[in-house]
Amino acid sequence: PLAQWQAWRAARGSEALLVDSLSHAAWLASRFPGLSPLSQLNPDSYRQARAASSSSPLAGLPVAVKDMIDVAGLPTLSLPAPVPTPSARDAAIVARLRALGAV
Repeated sequence: PLAQWQAWRAARGSEALLVDSLSHAAWLASRFPGLSPLSQLNPDSYRQARAASSSSPLAGLPVAVKDMIDVAGLPTLSLPAPVPTPSARDAAIVARLRALGAV
């Protein structure tokens, strides 16, 4: 729930949840070989989590986005192109999440 996330963020900071989320993904990958819970990571995620304004409702909340949805700067992997190229812009849902402070 949102209130629980906001209380956690106030107590520990936005970057801590990102670190916890990535640690859990790494644990899943080590426990279940062949399973990759995250195909790629936004290289700006740590900077965005640190810079998140606490006034935004989802400030610093890590969000996983399916790799078939456009995220600016990251390849969209569902395209039939032989080599995926980075998307030029965010899909509408990603733009809305970013506007609310999610990383």
